[in-house]
This record gives sequence, structure tokens and C-alpha cells, in this order.
Amino acid sequence: MTKISKSVWERLRKAGIIDTYDKDLRNEQIRKSGPWKLMSIAGIGVRTGHALLKNAGWNMPLAELEKVYDRLHERTQFENVKAKPRLKEEKSKEKKTAAEAPKKEEIIDKRERRYIAFAMKTLPQFNELFSLVEKSGGIPYDGRVYHKILHLTIIPPQEIFFRDVLAKIYGISNYKLPSSFEIVDTHKFPNNPKIMFFGKLDIIFNLIKTPHLTFAEFNDDAKCLEFYNANSAFFNKFKGLKMEMESLAVIKKDYGVEYAIPVTALVVETKKFMPEQIKIFLDFLGHKNPIKYQVFKPSIDGKHQGSGRNTYVGNAEEVVNLASMDNGKGIICVAISEHGNKQSEDLSNITRILALTVDVDVKKDRKISYVSSREDHLHAINVAYVVVRKELEKLGFKVGIINDSGNGAHLYVKVGINLPEYVSKEDWMKSEIYGKLATIENSLRNELKEMNDQIVNIDFITKDVVRRVKVPGTINKKDIDQAEDRICRIIYKADDYAEESNNKAFLAVQPTLEPVAQSAEPNAQPLQESKAVMPDSEISSIFEKDNKLKALFDGNIVKHGEDKPLEFKDGKIYCKSRSEAENSLVSGLVAHGIRNFDQMNEIMMQAKIGKWQEDRNGAYRRKTFEKALSFVKTTKMRQPEELSDFEKLRRTIQKIKK
Repeated sequence: MTKISKSVWERLRKAGIIDTYDKDLRNEQIRKSGPWKLMSIAGIGVRTGHALLKNAGWNMPLAELEKVYDRLHERTQFENVKAKPRLKEEKSKEKKTAAEAPKKEEIIDKRERRYIAFAMKTLPQFNELFSLVEKSGGIPYDGRVYHKILHLTIIPPQEIFFRDVLAKIYGISNYKLPSSFEIVDTHKFPNNPKIMFFGKLDIIFNLIKTPHLTFAEFNDDAKCLEFYNANSAFFNKFKGLKMEMESLAVIKKDYGVEYAIPVTALVVETKKFMPEQIKIFLDFLGHKNPIKYQVFKPSIDGKHQGSGRNTYVGNAEEVVNLASMDNGKGIICVAISEHGNKQSEDLSNITRILALTVDVDVKKDRKISYVSSREDHLHAINVAYVVVRKELEKLGFKVGIINDSGNGAHLYVKVGINLPEYVSKEDWMKSEIYGKLATIENSLRNELKEMNDQIVNIDFITKDVVRRVKVPGTINKKDIDQAEDRICRIIYKADDYAEESNNKAFLAVQPTLEPVAQSAEPNAQPLQESKAVMPDSEISSIFEKDNKLKALFDGNIVKHGEDKPLEFKDGKIYCKSRSEAENSLVSGLVAHGIRNFDQMNEIMMQAKIGKWQEDRNGAYRRKTFEKALSFVKTTKMRQPEELSDFEKLRRTIQKIKK
């Protein structure tokens, strides 16, 4: 066995990983902790960690442990430097390249004072306390000084890189976490101008030895002592009060919460169906008319399988009953808006917007078998909970509910915006309400463009009033063979949904018109939609003559690099995305003379690319068709029977992309 120094054992003891000097029990505790806690909480290096795990019977190759270390210190959107070197040869190599390192002022991820804590949910009783502190010349821990918030410290302030503190928080998230703190007494430390509540947690949590939270701070110790003695009877009113942990947070001095995950999101949910959450969500939306309910079947080998149950139901109980039967059979959704009496998905039947929605999802290329890693999943939740929520608050909107979607997060702002009857999509897009929604979307997009990083996409779906959204309390079954069935669940719920103030904030938005896309060739005339229908025999002839379009129709596509053009080779289409492939197919069919939307829709519903069928409300289909009409020019279009030059089609698609 490899000998381990006393300093390492002491570090493990302080981190709460071991609590005994008995060799066998100690090894058992290390074996249960695993590499994540050793390397993140205790800060154990790769080689020492490998020796500890090996002695404890954990047979992990050194190379695999190095991968764990790399994942813990993976670069995020906050960083612009490499993780600290791991081995001696790497250190010497870094010295040689020091001249090429970024200048100090260019480094985003600085070693700054940060600490990890449970951010506490502030109770109404604290308002009077904070007011009293402020009147007495003290600083209340109410968040107005950004980093002074009610919290229980887990790892005290220290000079540390963000990437390293993030590794620690991922390690902490693997512990069984407490959910509440009960106030037992009030104390002031000697020679320390802070007053704090001491108490107990609902479970044993070794990382916090003496649970306490500061609620007031003074510039002078004498004033602090005077305030403490004068108000001791008032402090006694707080004894026995239970406070909930709201989030596990990284807090930076003079900045505030830098990274946070709601504690409820860190608790592994074992339930696969949660009817009470369905009712909470539907109560939040507040449908008055029958509710649009739809199930989207899980894909098979990545190919869309269409819709399952698709109906209207009268109330939340009926939704729960149907969801109990459909759970695990696909993605269960309800409409985000109020539908009229026609029980139709037409825009003209949408009578009221019930919520504004933002979707934060892990990028597809980072998922394995349709499931994101735990770290990417938590990162997406953090972006929603901390960053997007803060930007919405700047616009005057209070987030009412945040759902863990299974791979990311959805934010909902409760509103009640009545809509007049819009006869067409064009009328809707010219309306003042649409302009306000577009302005909110553009504002968020501009502020959050840097957060669309290498890990997540932020989807602003405020204008999509006919959209259906996942129902919390049900399984998010995206694909039949996905690696894990994760439940969509509520992880944050405001005490007050603030519908009235949100409506006022919406009315105050000054709409700005979105720029209309200009044609690359201003003098060319776009094609017009036609009522004429092409005979089936001629459609069959198109695919018989044009092998490229046939390959697109059959879904024989392969994704390649972002910087490469669409290419037909060996009977397959090499393209950047399914969107590019479908744009190519639709444009090709338009160029061949198919200009009736209903006929185009009938053809595309049989195509094997799949994105066309996934469109839930028809907006994507109509937009793709109209793009094709706009950019396939009458002056340069060949007769249908002559068109076979795929390069011509590729150039058309490039114009659409621009």
C-alpha cells in the first residue's frame, strides 16, 4: 500500500470525508466518497487521489482519474485561461510558454475572494429586523450590498479561481444536503462587529461545523455591542424560526451571487410522476377555457414519430388523469396561452397570453444519448436561475416559476395579456403586442448573447403564443433509447407571481420594429404562392430525375463542419444541420414548380429529415416555405423538367442562410 502523509488525512477529516483513524473504516468512507469529493472538496491531487482510492479498493486507472480532474476544472464561459497544471512535466512546459500567456488585465478568471454558502430564503419577519439594523446605523444582510445576503457558509472566503470553486461546488452537490435551518440563539463574537443567529440543520452536514448566519454588521465594534444589548429581547422572537435553504451558491465580494443552483434541483428525484406539481403549474398558468393537451411521441433513431394524444381537457384533474396514462410515452405538453371556444390551434383562436417563457437547454452535441451530463445540466440551471432571471428583473418582470426540464431549465413570467382576434399571421406580426414581445426578446438576446456559450443555447420563445410546453411532474421522454428518463419538475416557485406588476411592465415596453430581411438581389422578383396543384405523376418524376433531392427526401444526410457548404456525394447529402437540409429540399421543390403550401406540406410530412414534422404550430413550416419563395427567382429559374444542377440549388440555400 502507498503511504499517505498525515497532512492528507487531516485535509480529508476537515472536508468531512473521514471521521475515524481506523484504517478499514477510513478506507470504506473514502471508497464511498469517490474521486469527485476527494478532488473537489478536499482538493486532493491526481496522484494522491489515485493512491487513496487504490488503497480503498477503488480500481480506477490513473488516466481515467485525470479525465475526472479535467472535467472538474473544465473551462466555462467565465474563463479565459487554462486550468492549473497537474503534473511536473506540465509545469515545466508552462514556464517555457510564459511569454505567450495572456496579459494580466486580459484574464477573466481571476483569483478573487469567493466563498460557497447556502443562500437562505428570506422570511417576511426579517423586514422589521433589517429596518431596525439600518436605522441604528448598521448594514443589514438583505442583499443591497451585493455580497451581504443571508447565508450559511460552507467554505469560507478565500482567494480562488472561479473554475476551482466551481469544481468544489460540484463536489458538494454530491452530498446529502440539508433543507432547513432552525434558529436557536443570537450571538455577537468578541472583537467582531457582526451579529448572527446560531442554530441547527435538519440533518447532520459535516461541512458546516457550527451553523450560523449573519444578519447585521457595523463599522464599529462598540456600536455593534450597544445594538446587540439594546435589542436582545427582540432577537428572542426569532428563536424556533425555521428557514429554508434556497440555493447552493458561489458568492464573490463586491459582486454577489456568481453561480447558484436551487437546492431542490440538487436533490435527486426518484419519483417518476408528481401530480401535485402538475396542479401547481396549471394553477400558475390559470386557464379559464379548456386546456390544449398534447403528447409528442419519443423519436426512434433520432427520427420524429409524430403526435400521440392530442385533445382539449376541462381542468387540471383531467390533465393529471391523462398524464398518468401517458407518462413515459413521450413529452407531455400543454398550451402556454388561453384558447378560445373553437378548440383550434389557429392563431385566431388564441385569446390570452398566460406566461412569457425562456428556455435554457444544453446543446445537442454535448448530450450523450439525448441526456446532458450532470455538470452541463447544473450549468444550464444556473444560467436560468441567476443570469436570465436577473435580466428579466431588469426589465421589470418577476419570474414566477423555474422548471428543471430534464436537460436544462424553463423560466416562466406570469402575465395576462388579452389578444384581439388575428385573422392572419401577417396581422399578428404587425400588431403592437407582437412588437412589444419582439422588443423584450431582442433586449434579452442582446444582453445574454455571451451566455449562449459552448454549453447552452438560450431560446427566447416569448413571441410564440401558440407554443406548448412540457408539464412538470412528468417524464421528459425525448427518444425511445435515451440514456436516462429524467423528470421535468419545478425547482423554483416565487411566493408571489406578481401578475399585476408584470402586466404593467409589459404595457410600459416601447415596441421597436424588427428589420425586414432584404433580398441579396434587390432587382429580382420573388415568386408568389400559387393555388395550382402539381399532379402526383410530375412530383414522382422530380425525384426520379434529381438524385440529390431524392437523397434529401429520404433523409440520407450526414452532418459535417460549420464552415463547409452543402454537398452531394456517394448518394448522401453532407450538410451543417437538418434545417439546412430541409431548406434545400423545400427550395428545390419550389424551383421545380411546387408553390402551393398545402401540397408542399403534404410532401414534406412524408420526408425523412424530421424537423418539418417536429414543428408544433406550423410557424417553422410556413417560414421555410416563404423563404424558398423569396429567394428562388423567376428570372433565373429553369423549367421544372430541366432543373438538375445541384450547384444552383446550393447557391439558393446560401442566399437563404444569408
